[in-house]
Amino acid sequence: ALFSCALGEGDGCADIAEGNEFIKSLQEKSAAKKDVYVKEALDAYNMKNYPDFFQSIGKVMVKKSDGTFATFSEEEFSKLKAAGRIGLEYPRAMGGKVSDMTQKPILVLKD
Repeated sequence: ALFSCALGEGDGCADIAEGNEFIKSLQEKSAAKKDVYVKEALDAYNMKNYPDFFQSIGKVMVKKSDGTFATFSEEEFSKLKAAGRIGLEYPRAMGGKVSDMTQKPILVLKD
């Protein structure tokens, strides 16, 4: 049987570590940051696949403070921007350790 080990979790992690305490500690750190990694991957997916589509139909995709995304008409977006309610977030990778320069900055709605 094939066992997997992803983000430090899974039936195959012990086999991969082969008793090596350093590898086990890396797996534990990875598992502890799982939510961060999953969020980064989801943001990257959304930002690479949707903004251009929405722009083609006259909408602007903006990330809300709760991490979800909303779309606004170009007119609504212009009003939000003029009111100072739009900011930029620069995508991070590797658990926030590095800037992900493969992605465009994310438009963020300020509360």
